Amino acid sequence: MSAIGQIYYHVLDNNTGAYISNVDENNFFDTNIVPSGQSITKLGIQAPPGTLVTLNTNKKIMIGRTGIYELDAGILVTSIVFNRPSNYKKLDDETNALLRVSGSSISEIEASRANQIAALGAAPTLPDPPTDAQVTAYTAYWNNYNSIQSSYAAAYETYLAQYN
Repeated sequence: MSAIGQIYYHVLDNNTGAYISNVDENNFFDTNIVPSGQSITKLGIQAPPGTLVTLNTNKKIMIGRTGIYELDAGILVTSIVFNRPSNYKKLDDETNALLRVSGSSISEIEASRANQIAALGAAPTLPDPPTDAQVTAYTAYWNNYNSIQSSYAAAYETYLAQYN
C-alpha cells in the first residue's frame, strides 16, 4: 500500500503492455531498467515533472509538466536510466518526524485520539422511552466524541498541508 504523497516511477512497454520496473528501490536511480538483451520501440514514462531520464546512454530527456513522456515507434531504446535528483531523499521516519503539528507528530496525534476515545468508554444506548438524564448523557458522549474527531481532523489537515 502506498503512503500519501509517495512518488511512483512507471515505465510502460507499449509493445507488450507490461510495466517495466526495478524491484530494488535502493538501486532504482542511475540503473538501466530495460532487461538485458531486450529493446523497446514505443514507450511511455510517468514520473514527477522535472525528472531527468537518459535513453540509450546519450539521449537526455526531462519529464514535462504533465509528468508523462511518450515515445512512438521509430527509435530503438535499449537503455532507460532515471537520473538521481540532487536533492532526492526518500520519505522515512526521520523526514516524518520533522512534520509536526503543534509539536506533535501525526503518530502521536493518532495515539492521543485513540486514548481519548478509549477514555470515553462505550457509547451509551437509549432505552425506549429514555429519561432526560439518559438523553443528556447520550448527547454529552457524542458531543465529546465529535469534538475529539474534529480536533484530530484539523490536526491531520494541517499535517497534510505541511507534507504537500
